[in-house]
Amino acid sequence: MLRTFESSGAMARKTDKRTLKTVAAIEDAFLDLMRTEGFDRVTVSQIVAAVGINRSTFYAHFDDKYALLDAVESRMLDELERAGESLQVERLTTNRPGDAAGMDAIARTLSEHLMEYSNTVQLLLDEHGDAAFPAKLSATVASMWTRHGLARSLSVPRNYAIEAATGVVVNVVVAWARGGYRESPQEMAALLVRMMNGLSAALFAPSGDASSCCTASTNPISARSTP
Repeated sequence: MLRTFESSGAMARKTDKRTLKTVAAIEDAFLDLMRTEGFDRVTVSQIVAAVGINRSTFYAHFDDKYALLDAVESRMLDELERAGESLQVERLTTNRPGDAAGMDAIARTLSEHLMEYSNTVQLLLDEHGDAAFPAKLSATVASMWTRHGLARSLSVPRNYAIEAATGVVVNVVVAWARGGYRESPQEMAALLVRMMNGLSAALFAPSGDASSCCTASTNPISARSTP
């Protein structure tokens, strides 16, 4: 019986590795086709032909090409969000307005992550990529802000503060990616910190000074939602 159990476990591991390899091949072929065809023109038939699998294998993993696109984006954004879990971004509100330490942490994490996925990010931001990707990135960054309690010490209404902080960060890094990553991640992080210093001083009240009307949650941004 023990021998049978070990055999089943080994078979499961082999199956899992085979599944991961198949999914990775599908995603790679999909991204290659997006580069040459653009998302709108890519078909499931092209993907399965490029990978060398049948359509039933594709549909065992993804409902359609839209689900495949979501899987590719979600993996990147989930990794970014996990990386943000350890950031001490709350220093922006618990210490003094414009504290560069917290902003530098989130700026470096975001810049390095986007550089790690530079080719895929540029592809998604292309005119033939996913027009909704900047909004998905914004929702992830907004979630990183709110997770660290940045809404507790605001001097302006929460929804406007989060929109302002997120807009600056995301618009700048999107421009950086579309421009071909001319600056290094470290240089981009430093630029973001400089841009955010004045804004954070205006948005975040000194400890104990925030008015109750501005700490209440209004129109909270839900993570990973699209307009």
